[in-house]
Amino acid sequence: SKGRLATITKCFEELSETCFTAGGRVYLVKNVRARQATLIKMYGSRLKDFVALKAQVDPGRVLFNAFLQRNFG
Repeated sequence: SKGRLATITKCFEELSETCFTAGGRVYLVKNVRARQATLIKMYGSRLKDFVALKAQVDPGRVLFNAFLQRNFG
């Protein structure tokens, strides 16, 4: 049910925040369940490097990654 899925999602979001607080990071898999703010705290510093590299190898922005758009905006 939607209510159960929402409860499970909230639990994973809280666990990912706890993971970050303990010094860890979640794996960036297709269906990661973490708040966008938590993912940015975990990966934000490296995201700039990734975006710069992507601009270098894909200047025409041919490659699109829905996961990155959905989770990092």
